[in-house]
Amino acid sequence: MIDRMNRWVGRQRRWLPPVDMQAGKGFWQQFEQAEAFDKAFHTEVNKQCKCDGRAIRFDPFWAIKHGGESERERGHGLLTQAMSTVLASRGIDPDAVLENAQSSLLEWTGCLPSTTDLALAS
Repeated sequence: MIDRMNRWVGRQRRWLPPVDMQAGKGFWQQFEQAEAFDKAFHTEVNKQCKCDGRAIRFDPFWAIKHGGESERERGHGLLTQAMSTVLASRGIDPDAVLENAQSSLLEWTGCLPSTTDLALAS
């Protein structure tokens, strides 16, 4: 019941693809094993952020929110590398895209009730 509700909410808020067929096996593996992936991701981030003899450890999460431009870039790069490492270790292509990557917003809106207002990112 909770899984069905999560999928329904995910589609309504456009966190999930509108049709199961658009996402590959790797996407659903991540969705269904989110807690395990999260733990592995944080473990990989910690491994990549070793102190290297310094008293202060680089925190990419802080850097993205509060750091200067170079710190944000370094944080994004580190987190991207950590996620790619975790995905690749589980046989998932980190560069995979939805099968219908060319789909338009109009196709997405067809999956929603006509009374749904869509919030567009600015």
